[in-house]
Amino acid sequence: MSEQNDLALRKKTSLRALGLRLWHVLPWLWLAAGYAFSIWFMVRYGRSYLDSDMASEMVLADQLNREGGLLSTNWFYSTELRVVYIQMAFRLGLILFPANWHLARVFGVAVLMAALAAAYLFFAYSAGFARLGVWSCAALMWPFGYWYLFLSIFGSYYIPHILFMLLPVALALRWTKNQGKWQAWLDLALLAVCSGLAGLNGVRMLMNCFLPLALAAAVQLALALYEKPEALQKGAWRRSPEVRFFAGAALAGAASLAGYLVNDKVLTKTHHFRTFDDRAWGALDLNTWNTTLGDFLSLFGYQQGTALFSVTGICAAFGLIMAAAVVVCAVRLLFRWKTMTFGQRTVLAFFWSGLLLDSMIYAFTAGNHGYTSSYWLPLVPFAFAVLQIEGETENFRLSSLRRVLAAGFAACILLTSVSSVKYFLDVPLRAQPQLQDIAQWLLDNGYTEGYASFWDCNVLTELTSGQIEMWNVQDINAMEINEWLQPVDHETTQPQGRTFVLVNSQPIDYPGDVLTLAYAAPDGSNILYQDSTFTIFGFDNAQQIYDAEAAAQAAAAQTADADSAAAG
Repeated sequence: MSEQNDLALRKKTSLRALGLRLWHVLPWLWLAAGYAFSIWFMVRYGRSYLDSDMASEMVLADQLNREGGLLSTNWFYSTELRVVYIQMAFRLGLILFPANWHLARVFGVAVLMAALAAAYLFFAYSAGFARLGVWSCAALMWPFGYWYLFLSIFGSYYIPHILFMLLPVALALRWTKNQGKWQAWLDLALLAVCSGLAGLNGVRMLMNCFLPLALAAAVQLALALYEKPEALQKGAWRRSPEVRFFAGAALAGAASLAGYLVNDKVLTKTHHFRTFDDRAWGALDLNTWNTTLGDFLSLFGYQQGTALFSVTGICAAFGLIMAAAVVVCAVRLLFRWKTMTFGQRTVLAFFWSGLLLDSMIYAFTAGNHGYTSSYWLPLVPFAFAVLQIEGETENFRLSSLRRVLAAGFAACILLTSVSSVKYFLDVPLRAQPQLQDIAQWLLDNGYTEGYASFWDCNVLTELTSGQIEMWNVQDINAMEINEWLQPVDHETTQPQGRTFVLVNSQPIDYPGDVLTLAYAAPDGSNILYQDSTFTIFGFDNAQQIYDAEAAAQAAAAQTADADSAAAG
C-alpha cells in the first residue's frame, strides 16, 4: 500500500513538473506564433494593401543602395530627417531580393520585428523581469491594435522609435548594476552611442524618451534622498542605483541632444525635408488633455465606429479591458513602490513620466499641429511592462490566479488582433488594390516612366520592383513637381521616351478637386486605359504634356483678353 502511495505521489509530482515546464514554454510559443502570423500577414497582404507612403521607404532604400551612405542629398524627405531608420533593413532585403521588392519588404519587416523582440527581451532582462518578460514581449508580436498593425508591423515606421525607447532605458539600468570597471565603461559607451543615434533621427526621441527618462531618474533620486539620506553619504552615493541611474540619464540626454544638434544644424543644411518649426504652446485646455490621454488608451484594440454586435466590435471590447487593466495596474503599483525592485520602480516611473510629459506636449501645442494618436505607440511596450510587473509583484491568494490572468492577457491580445486585422482588411486606409493590375498593364504595354499624384505614385514603383519610375506631382492638372518623398532631380529631369500620366478620379488627398487636364486630347485619343477610378493618358514624350499645357494656358489667356476687351 505504501509503495502504491509513493508511486501515485511520484506520478502527481511528475505531472506537476511537466505542467510547470509547459507553462514556461507557452509564452515562447505564443511569441513565435505572433511573429509567424505577422510575417504571414505581410506575405499575404503586403502588396494589395500597400500605399505610396510605405512604398516611398522602399524607393529610398533602393536609391541609397545605388548611392551608398545613410542619407541622400537627392531625396525629398518628409517631416523628419531620420538617419537610422527602416531603410537599413529594406536595403538588406533589396540586396537579397533585387528583382522582387515584395520579398525584400517581407524580409525587412521580419528583421525589424526580430530586432524589436530582441530589444524588448534585453530591456526586460536589464529591468530584472521574471523569465525575461516573455509574456509582454510576445504581445508586441501580435497586431493587437489598428495603429500598431498599420504603423508598427505593416508599415514598420514606429519600430525604430520603439527600439530607441527600449535600448537607452535598458542600458541605463545595466549601468546601475555593473560595478566592474570595464563593464561599466562599456555600458556607458553603448548608452552614449545609442542615445546619440536616437537624437540624430530628430527631435521626436528627445520628447518621447529622454525627457521622461530624465524626469524618472530625478524622481527616483529625490525619493531616495528623502527616504534614506544616510545611504547617500560618506561615499556610498557612488554605489547608489538612484545616483548611477541619474548619471546615466544625464549622459543619455546630453548624447541625444548632441545628435539632434547635428541633425538640426548640419544635416538639414544639405538635405531636403519639411519641418514643423512653427509649433507653439496653445491654450491650457484640460478637455483636450483628457482626450489626448484617451487616444493613448485607445491603442490597445478599441475600434471607434465599429458595430457593437459584430466580430470586430465584440473583439474590440477587449481593448477596453486592456486599457482599464493598464490604468489600474499603473496606479496600484504606486502603492507598492517601496516593495518593488529598483528595475521595476524605474519602469513604472518612466511610464508615468512619459504619460505625463507627452500628453502635455500633444495636448497643449497650438492646434495639435500634426498630432495623431499614433504618436503614443512608442510608449505602449512600457504599458505591457507595467502589466507584467503587476503580475509578478501581486500577492495572489490563489496560486493559480497568476496563470489565469496571464492566459486572460493572451486572450485579450488575440481577440483585439482579430478585431484589428478584420478592420484593416474591411476598411483599408489609403490602399488601392487595383493598382496591382494597372502596374502589370503598364509593364505589358512597355510604359516604364510616368507622372501621378503622390498616393498613386511610389506604390507603382514597388509593385513593379523598381521597373517603373514615377514623377510625383503636386497638382495632376498642372504637372507641378511635388517636393515630397521622391528624388530631388525630378525637378530638373523628365521621363525619356514614351510617357504616361495616371489620373485618379477619386484622389485620397483632395477628393473635391476638379480635373481640368489640359493635356487630355478633346477626342480622348490619348486615353490608353480607363476604369471606374483610374485613367491613363499616353504620350510619345514628356514634352508633349508641357506643350499641351502651355497651349491651353495661352488659349485661356487669349479668351480672357477677348472677354475683357468686349466688356470694355
